[in-house]
Amino acid sequence: MAYDFMTLSPEDFEALSADLLSMALKVPLQRYKAGADRGIDLRFALTNRGTGDLVVQCKRYSPKALAQLLRSLRAEVPKLENIKPARYVVSTSVELSPDNKQQILELLRPWLLSTNDIFGASELNGILRTNPAIERAHFKLWISSTTVMEQVIHAQIFAQTDSHIDEILRKASRMVIHAGVNRALDFLNDRHHVMIVGNPGVGKTTLARLLLIRYLQEGYEPVWVTSGIEEAWSVIRAMKQGSRRGIIVYDDFLGRAKFGDNRLSKNEDVSILRLVDEVAHSAHLRLIFTTREYILEDAKQQHGVLDERARELLKCTLSLDDYTRPQRARILFNHLYFSDLPSTRMEKLVLSKAYNQVLYSSHFNPRIVETVCLHANSKSLDDEAFLKYFKDEFKNPIALWRHPFEREISDVARSILRALWSFNGQAEYDSVRELSRQMHATMPLLEFEQAFIDALRQIDGSFVLTRRVRAWLRQGMVETIAFQNPSVEEFVQQRVCDVVYLATLIPCFTHIEQVRRVFDTVSNVEKFQCLLPELRAAAHRCEARKSGRIISVIDWNETHSSPRWDASGMRDVDIVHLQARIEEMSTHGDAIRLALEEKLVSEAFWATACLQSFDNDDQSSSVGRLAEWLVCSKLDFGEAAFQVYRETLFALMETREPSEMRPRGLVPLITAADNVVTLSTTETAVFLQAMKHSVRHVINEDEDDRSLDEEIFALQRLVGEERFADLATSISNIAARVETLEELRREREHDEDGDIAHSDVREEALDVDALFATLVDR
Repeated sequence: MAYDFMTLSPEDFEALSADLLSMALKVPLQRYKAGADRGIDLRFALTNRGTGDLVVQCKRYSPKALAQLLRSLRAEVPKLENIKPARYVVSTSVELSPDNKQQILELLRPWLLSTNDIFGASELNGILRTNPAIERAHFKLWISSTTVMEQVIHAQIFAQTDSHIDEILRKASRMVIHAGVNRALDFLNDRHHVMIVGNPGVGKTTLARLLLIRYLQEGYEPVWVTSGIEEAWSVIRAMKQGSRRGIIVYDDFLGRAKFGDNRLSKNEDVSILRLVDEVAHSAHLRLIFTTREYILEDAKQQHGVLDERARELLKCTLSLDDYTRPQRARILFNHLYFSDLPSTRMEKLVLSKAYNQVLYSSHFNPRIVETVCLHANSKSLDDEAFLKYFKDEFKNPIALWRHPFEREISDVARSILRALWSFNGQAEYDSVRELSRQMHATMPLLEFEQAFIDALRQIDGSFVLTRRVRAWLRQGMVETIAFQNPSVEEFVQQRVCDVVYLATLIPCFTHIEQVRRVFDTVSNVEKFQCLLPELRAAAHRCEARKSGRIISVIDWNETHSSPRWDASGMRDVDIVHLQARIEEMSTHGDAIRLALEEKLVSEAFWATACLQSFDNDDQSSSVGRLAEWLVCSKLDFGEAAFQVYRETLFALMETREPSEMRPRGLVPLITAADNVVTLSTTETAVFLQAMKHSVRHVINEDEDDRSLDEEIFALQRLVGEERFADLATSISNIAARVETLEELRREREHDEDGDIAHSDVREEALDVDALFATLVDR
């Protein structure tokens, strides 16, 4: 099989040449980090000085680009005068005739000893044919094979997945080789099956296709399963009867959006495992599954057979969560190298070093890189405008989402994004579906359900990320949807925050957090008043229904934090505060206003709120904020509500065990009271007693509480007054405790940094500027 090597970047081609020529020349050739090579790509050192060595120069051009190859080699002659190699070898992807080789020999004398040291496309392919292990190690070669492409086209395996051959070629050449590729091949070779697991958009299906193409090259027949495992069994039976070889891909075999009770038909879990057994004992079959980690865990909980034998399923986990700078550089380089950008644009990019802005961008994402490199070739931009576009998009990539939002995703998908924004960018799956359903109330239910699943799959991994997390303070798992990154949320907010549109959206709200989202976002907009009637009604209608949020938690038996879904939602006191802020802007004297007044002047409401605040810092801050706001509000019952709060607070403080309180929890409460009335002697004594007890309790705690510096800040709000001067000692004691804990933390981080630094040394062997400089000579 002959390759043209055009799916390889220069770095990929150099790596392939190193393997091939090390075998052909029978010497271990050394490679160097990407960068300025001084005329040396590969070398076999014969001396310590670096002269008199075997030197290899690698030139990757299109098969017919002889003139470009000759120009490039001519530029190498001055370098050869400096390095004076004992033997010079050329490796190139250009197809060479005997006359072509003679031209190169004359050009590079005396360093090039004979035409035998010129390895063109034919020679490299010849070495590949006798060394299949090298071919296997460089999987990007597979994609360029005409034979394999024809097999794929005739098999029509991509029709169900709406993929095209040119897209596969384009994406494969831009891939940065993942260790999981060869690991997946090892699984397939050793145990004949592999389960590719990862987050949406990570490339599970792409990897499955690449593995499929690899086996097509070896003569395997493809089976792309879409409707169920019986589809695979029927083909396998036919293959066994004819002694044919086959490779089966079951993409998203546990579902695309979430795992449901009906995803696997009756006994299909058993049938899947039987299929794994069948494949394991057959030399002619290979099996590839793809799924998401959280869906797999859910399936194991609902299907005991899967749980019992889960360890038999070999998982190959892919992740794009964490890119080092060299990996980012290679991803961007590949996209630019294989793009259609003209040379003038490429030169400006290299000279400006604008690529560094991309590599350090907090918004870096392979999909954003792909989008920018695709649209950067627009004929509507001149070279200067291109450079500005390239820089601006990674400074603020919000604009990146405009085209796909308007032209590439469905109407239901846009509704999902708007609904998610109203939930502060993260919500439970069912909550988003419920609101989206209300936004498409005229659509038949069954039609909407399918449209919702399709829309979520369309934007999953690009606009949003779905995942399954454990519930906090309760059993079970929760399916969540969140924006993929902040730039998506910022873009959607720009599209949502129109008063006219919000007036139609607010009546569909189902949770109180959505009311707060709108109020906090647009309450200062000039035309906000027209939204007040709908907001008031929504705040009253949704007050008993709360959403939730993802938090990071470290369990007692864990060493690292993990995400949890906290479904507790807004605190009751915050809900009342929100309703009061909305009501302040309204002139209505209706039942909604009367219900709010009755609540705020109720001793029962304040007693519950204050009791919860004594040993809960966040609750106490919420109570304090509401009390302080009431004092300054324009509500006619604000002062009366504050007086009820103050009386309830001190009545409770006289009976509450002070050792259970924390200073940060007490300060907002007491300062709220102190803003209006000077505390009496009795009230001051009660407060100081509670404060000193709580300070002593905090200092004696054994846990590493990094919030102690907040305790100091809280206390410093009071020390300026003479009656609270005794608290200065408490501040000093807490400060000493903080310093001790900070020292322990610094020691731990120093130890951890040592490991991180060690691992980065290996990754950073890359001269980024020199790598991108090679773009000019594509």
